[in-house]
Amino acid sequence: MDDTNDSPEHTRWATISGGWPILLLALSLATAWLTLDLGPERYVHPALLDVEVAQATGAHPPPQHSAAWERARWWELSHLAQARWLRFTLDRRDLRLTAPALALSGPFSAQVFVDGQLRGSKGTPGRSAAAEQPGPIDAAINLDLPKTERAVVHIRLSAFHARYEPARQFHALGLRNVTDDPRRRPDNYLLGMTQAGLLLALLVLFGGWAPRDPPARWVALAAAAALVALSAECCRIWINYPYPWQGVRQGVVWAGLAACGLALAAYVRRRFELPVLPIAIGAVLVLITFIALSGADVRTASGIAASLALTLVLLGQAPSAQRNEALRFAALLLPWPVIALTNAPAFLDNAAYLLISLAISLLAIETHNRVSRPAAGPTREQQTAQRQPASLALEGQRLALRDVVSLQAAGNYVEVSLCDGARGLYRASLSGAIEQAPSVLLRVHRSYAVNLDRARRLRSRKGSRYALELDDGSELPVGRSFVTAVRHSLSSRK
Repeated sequence: MDDTNDSPEHTRWATISGGWPILLLALSLATAWLTLDLGPERYVHPALLDVEVAQATGAHPPPQHSAAWERARWWELSHLAQARWLRFTLDRRDLRLTAPALALSGPFSAQVFVDGQLRGSKGTPGRSAAAEQPGPIDAAINLDLPKTERAVVHIRLSAFHARYEPARQFHALGLRNVTDDPRRRPDNYLLGMTQAGLLLALLVLFGGWAPRDPPARWVALAAAAALVALSAECCRIWINYPYPWQGVRQGVVWAGLAACGLALAAYVRRRFELPVLPIAIGAVLVLITFIALSGADVRTASGIAASLALTLVLLGQAPSAQRNEALRFAALLLPWPVIALTNAPAFLDNAAYLLISLAISLLAIETHNRVSRPAAGPTREQQTAQRQPASLALEGQRLALRDVVSLQAAGNYVEVSLCDGARGLYRASLSGAIEQAPSVLLRVHRSYAVNLDRARRLRSRKGSRYALELDDGSELPVGRSFVTAVRHSLSSRK
């Protein structure tokens, strides 16, 4: 894709380029402001609740001094048995909450008791899946604490309907002020909302020219897929869905992140003109991780790690002339597979933020490359015309270079193919003809040379063979020793 620097479109982009960082900041802040309830609210972290747990499934908690009660660290609550009791003691004076409510969030059902009195429910817990009735994913239960200084809170829990394994049951357990709206507060997703604002702003700037550039289309698709995953991650701001839907929501997050990872791999392939086979293999590997593995967290971590590892493998095959650019991309990608595989349980909750940051980075790079081009000076075609002769001299005849498609060695002669289909045989060597216009004519085989203005893309064939596709749909064979030079020449002219 070649754009003229003095085109009306470039003038428009050059005008925008001076103020687009301010526009991005304004849009991201506007997005955060519209989605953020700025009203003050205190929240008591579960680490301050001194929680005890009992692996009992009955309708009544074990006695106060029973050996069944064990101290539980709050970060261990997510992976306890499917049915159990929790308890902790509250002192109204320490809470500093006007009207304390228990915030419960996750794929479980619960009943909340204060000093033995039922205060509210999140679904109906039971001893088995048949006895349990799933409730909403989020709940805020008014504790209505007594006037006495201290009160004991018991929570009966069961989680038989998560619909995915291993289930991370507790998403939130803490104390907040009473509210009629139990949904997640938007400030829980402030980072995601800010990222979405940045991404949408970049897509607006990016969308005006991406359709004409195949690599740019792939990075735009990666950004859109990451936005889908982020939207599914943040949907609890708007919807308090039944907790069995959590598996469906996580499936949407997985699909968006997997599509994002594969689109990034396709973007790298097109940017560096690499073979298409690794992309197909990577897509199969991502699909295998979804079918073979159990648990949305593990599936997501393994699938994203596979797609990003594929991208890193592709970057390792970049031509030597583009090695520095490939290394910069690799440095941008390398942390994500490591994070995915070393912290799989938390990866699903964080992967949308990580990958959308990566998509924002690539979009910013592509947008900056576009808007920062100089507004004046000769075009690439004009510069080439100044350096190269307009015609090729063979046996006293001159052939216009713009009409030449390819050259083929034929003993002591060279056969020239022209764009109108005509062919001419001239007494000359192939290398001698190429030397007349070395930046326009490129040797792609011992017996073939091509006019680079007619070349479109390098294609791989069975048996580790390659062919160069021309603008008329025809192909020329490419020798193995010429493949690197052809890739470099094609990418340089793009």
